[in-house]
Amino acid sequence: MCPDLHYELTDQTMITESGEVLYRVRACADIPSLFVKAGDVGGWVSSALLPDGSPRIAPGAWVFDEAKVCGNAQVGGNARISGVAVLDKNAHITDFAHVTGNARITDNAVVSDHARVRDHAKISGNAHVVGKAKVLENACVEDEATVRDCATVSGSSWVSERAMVAGSVYVMNDSQVCDDSFVGGSGLVSNCFVQENAQIAGSVNISDSLLSGNTRVTDGIIRGLVAHGDAVVAASLPKDVFLSGSAHVRTPDQCVRFQPVCPEDTVVTVYRNNDDSIGVCLSYFTNLAGDPSTDVQEFRELLATEHLAEVFDAQVAVASKRVRASCVHTQIEFSHHSRTLDNGTTLHQIRAGARPPGPALRPGDLGGWVESLTLADGSPRIRPDGWVEPDVIVLGNAYVCDSAIEGQAVLADDVQVVAGSLVEGSVRLADTTFVESSHITGSGRISGDSVIRDVEVTIPTDVADVWVEDDRHFTHCEGFLVIRQTRNRALVLRCDNWTPTPEPYPTQITDIIRSWLRD
Repeated sequence: MCPDLHYELTDQTMITESGEVLYRVRACADIPSLFVKAGDVGGWVSSALLPDGSPRIAPGAWVFDEAKVCGNAQVGGNARISGVAVLDKNAHITDFAHVTGNARITDNAVVSDHARVRDHAKISGNAHVVGKAKVLENACVEDEATVRDCATVSGSSWVSERAMVAGSVYVMNDSQVCDDSFVGGSGLVSNCFVQENAQIAGSVNISDSLLSGNTRVTDGIIRGLVAHGDAVVAASLPKDVFLSGSAHVRTPDQCVRFQPVCPEDTVVTVYRNNDDSIGVCLSYFTNLAGDPSTDVQEFRELLATEHLAEVFDAQVAVASKRVRASCVHTQIEFSHHSRTLDNGTTLHQIRAGARPPGPALRPGDLGGWVESLTLADGSPRIRPDGWVEPDVIVLGNAYVCDSAIEGQAVLADDVQVVAGSLVEGSVRLADTTFVESSHITGSGRISGDSVIRDVEVTIPTDVADVWVEDDRHFTHCEGFLVIRQTRNRALVLRCDNWTPTPEPYPTQITDIIRSWLRD
């Protein structure tokens, strides 16, 4: 046994289904960050060293419970694998990644940064799961696919080939993301098939849909959409519509769906094209030759046999008139007020447009200050049901979705505030801070790679790289405020002056920190 290793192989063995012999490991040294003590028994490995002589388990990493590390797989950095999870072949988990449950990482797959893979999820091929991404339940990520940032893939969803899932999007149920497609933003994607070069971004809530070609969906609540070609959707749509070609729907009234009187249950969609012309798309029907078709002229010929062609033409004309009459009413627009910060950044005050983003707002109501109404990718900075009050500042690539920002709060850099969050007081959010379904008050600053989900917290001072997803991650104990941070760290502040407190901590605080490791 190599004397430099922090673990050793015990005499306890097991044989896998493939015939590989595994040995249970035992710690030879403490791993304080994971609360592992010398003498603690861990999971199973096929050997102490890899073929190149490097340790199978890095000095800051550990294999817990009945987890198995087989083949040439490696646990690096401060990563941990637990439960009955399996790391096989040339798979690699590193940094502060956590693999648990019945998850399986195999082939040349990599799980790194703060990513989590659990339940019965499987990562294979050359897939990467990075950032703060989560792959849960029975989801699979394979081939050259990537799941990154704060994205979550769950249910029985598949991400394959060269597809990418990013941002803070939730991909769930039986969704498939494949080819060179991209799914990102801060929305919800359920039971969707996204293929070819299709993209979903922004704050989209989409389900039961098929997107192909160069289709791009950036906003709205959408059910049962079938879109291909160069279609662009930036608004909520009627259920079960069909778009193709150069469709460009920016507001709900730029898309009309109806079912004409006809021998079949055909759906007709009339919509705006990107040059303001009118497009018409049909669901499949059986033409006079007995073949499946979506051709409008063939559909008219079919209707003519029942003397219904003129009725159909009239219905299309009415729908086209509605689409042409639609005006682009923005929810939010610039007012006539602007100001310049000390660093030269020009800010514009927003106001509610003709269709305000919330029932409490009226057209013309003034809001906060922003650099621009849209981000670099063309998506809105203040997204549906989002609003910032008059003293709020939103800078950089920060955006707000379905949330309210009040008081004298400041959002900067690449901050994201989504899903019914409320930020108030004089809180400042910076860097890549991500806030979801949370209520944040106070006068402190949250910065770094912070994540705050599903909690109500008061920030009394400046904190960085916090990771709070549970009340246990931000709790008061014995005169201290204990906050969970990234990289399995804890920030312990004295409540009388908010100064950091070094170890050793009181036993109750240590127990709180230890409980985080099983999350």
